[in-house]
Amino acid sequence: MVKPFKFNEALKQFFGAEVGAGSVVTEKDEARKSQITITQYENEVIASVFKNIPRGSKTSLSERGISAEVSLRLYPTGELINLVLLHPKPDRTELRIYMKAGVFKPKAGLIWFVYVRNEEIWIGALDEYSMSEIIGGNTRPTSQQTLIDFSDDEFQSVLQEMKRPRTIEQTINRIKRDPRIARDALRKSGYVCEMLPDHLFSLQKTMTSHTWKPII
Repeated sequence: MVKPFKFNEALKQFFGAEVGAGSVVTEKDEARKSQITITQYENEVIASVFKNIPRGSKTSLSERGISAEVSLRLYPTGELINLVLLHPKPDRTELRIYMKAGVFKPKAGLIWFVYVRNEEIWIGALDEYSMSEIIGGNTRPTSQQTLIDFSDDEFQSVLQEMKRPRTIEQTINRIKRDPRIARDALRKSGYVCEMLPDHLFSLQKTMTSHTWKPII
């Protein structure tokens, strides 16, 4: 299992981060309880931006009229989301962030991370392979950076400049069929299939056409 880690230079460059840290989302303590206990490295990153984090349980803070929600940027879109961040025990330094379904709730086994970019906290999650590739410098940070910073107008502009597929005309040669020859052939065969002589057919006459159907 991946141990808690600080961002190396490759991660900082990829995410455009000043500092960052991450760890694995565990099945027992985090995915089932929808909460993440912040490690020392992650704590240092978060504390560099959020200075006065509330102390106490969500219930006790709510009863006192204290909001424990903080605003974070969600990787990779940059969408602004709100999650609860607090010290659950007033006399300890333990720090927790509470996940929210439909907002930020990575599955167990994924690596979640936080980093500071432009004086804001960003949060996200990736699989171990993707993180290993980034840590090893095997990706192109500029491509990811472009994805994050691209505005809708810029994206549409690029689409308009892309070459559209070229259409071409094709001619297909095929033998012209004569329905009169087909009818004569059927009559001459006695309405018996040349491939399967034992297979019987009957001729059903309608107002406008003749329809063939098997006799069952």
